[in-house]
Amino acid sequence: MEASKGDITMWLYDSIDEIDLKINKALNRAKRAVTNPSENNMKEKLSINAAGQIAIRADVVAETVFLDTLSSEGLTGVMYSEESGVKKFGNPSESQADSIILLLDPLDGSQNYQKGIPFGCISVAYGPY
Repeated sequence: MEASKGDITMWLYDSIDEIDLKINKALNRAKRAVTNPSENNMKEKLSINAAGQIAIRADVVAETVFLDTLSSEGLTGVMYSEESGVKKFGNPSESQADSIILLLDPLDGSQNYQKGIPFGCISVAYGPY
């Protein structure tokens, strides 16, 4: 039995597809945005996030850059982010091959970041919408 384009099995095992490349591009841009030494006030506390924790500017910047990149790359979907909760981007549809559902912690390690400890990551999980 041959896998079709909409087959979940094919989607999970196709490791270098266009969606993966677009997600990686968004990750790299978000990482560069929060590690750019010329950015000021990245450690500033801004608000309480969707998870009930204190959000710093770096959290918000990473999420914004990540989501803007996905949109500019033509991806559509629904994202749950630790910072802002549920957000739609584009016009997601089950019939659209590049619609995704995505979980994001834009700066996993915010406390380390605030203290200048260089350990953290952008955590992301995604699959078909």
